Amino acid sequence: MPPPDVGAGSEWDLDVVHFTSASNGWAVGGGNNRVVFLHYSRGKWTSIDPPADSNNWWVYAMQFTSANEGWAVGHDLTNHGGLLLHYSKGTWTSVTPPPVSSNWFLRRLHFTSPTEGWAVGMDSEHNTGVLLHYSGGTWTSVTPPSLNVNWGLRGVHFTSASEGWAVGVDATNQRGLLLHYSGGAWTSVTPPAVSSDWNLWSVQFTSADEGWAMAFDEVNSRGVLLHYSAGTWTSVTPPFVSSDWWLEGIYFPSSTEGWAVGGDWQKGTLLHYSLWPMDFGSKLNVKGFAKDSNPTDGTCHTYSGGSFYIYEDDHGTPRYYTGTYSLAPNGKTLLFTFDSNALSAMEAMLADRVAAMGTNEGVSVETISFVFNPVSSFKGSIQKKTNAPSMLTIKITGTVNASFDGVDRTTSFTYQSKLKYHSP
Repeated sequence: MPPPDVGAGSEWDLDVVHFTSASNGWAVGGGNNRVVFLHYSRGKWTSIDPPADSNNWWVYAMQFTSANEGWAVGHDLTNHGGLLLHYSKGTWTSVTPPPVSSNWFLRRLHFTSPTEGWAVGMDSEHNTGVLLHYSGGTWTSVTPPSLNVNWGLRGVHFTSASEGWAVGVDATNQRGLLLHYSGGAWTSVTPPAVSSDWNLWSVQFTSADEGWAMAFDEVNSRGVLLHYSAGTWTSVTPPFVSSDWWLEGIYFPSSTEGWAVGGDWQKGTLLHYSLWPMDFGSKLNVKGFAKDSNPTDGTCHTYSGGSFYIYEDDHGTPRYYTGTYSLAPNGKTLLFTFDSNALSAMEAMLADRVAAMGTNEGVSVETISFVFNPVSSFKGSIQKKTNAPSMLTIKITGTVNASFDGVDRTTSFTYQSKLKYHSP
């Protein structure tokens, strides 16, 4: 979708986006010392004149608590201070921030309600982080904890008005920085070891007990992943992306599913986190069984009375599938209905597959149940000569419900395998 004309010259970009619904949202960026505000409504983007502040300022983050109420924060480079913009009832206005120092700015913000929020940043005069608290319609500067290091803040997230985290950089010790807000006070939390030079830029929690933080490891030239669970932060080894990459943003809709974004100087980086094993995503594909020297293994036998059976040697475990069949009108498709014994055997086979996948991913499986579609097709050419084998493809679909490490998940699956068919 081409952007609207913004009058910012030939070079401009967008850095921040936030939607309150599928039909209402905002994007902010700029170029040539001009900030760009775009509003999405009624299926199209329009350029909105930014509020008057100074002749050189920038927006780094934005959040809306409703379609009619929102805030943006950034840097007023002319006045060397933080930037606060408020959107209410269709209008953006500049809000004078509380005094902090002669040189400071804001990087991120997070609101838990229209009347409760925080903004964080860096105080370049005192080499400390900046903490601004919004409550009861007023912004106040909160004295940061004394850390005896040069530090600043880049990210913040609250799970409630009384519980939150902020992350940033400890420049003195060349590592990431963690601040915890609880009981009305901010305290420093020692981060886990990552390398001799790393930092943190983003943080998000799905509950007071579960969260992630991330950024960049300067030593190993890769993204940093920190996981908070059961009261402890741990460093998670990231997957290989390239020889030099980093992470900037994070979003988790739940504790079991999330995304992280960044770059590697040539392209964007996307990381996906799922507690469900990677091979068990939106669809599970189980292709075939292990075959051994048993001559009946992998063979479907049908009988003139309309019944069938399949025997498979599954890594030394015998599987028997029985039921009834009928010939489709096209003369080339057999419709097979599995009986209760076959469904039990199929469930046992798939349960073994899921359990093995969970073990491979370091996840324990508590419960598994399957629902099979009642009729599946064996497709292949049917030989006219009695007992002449044909290669057929069996495809069975359904849904599986399983609990991995106490987390329930439902997904669809497809079982597919080629086997020999012997006509009656």
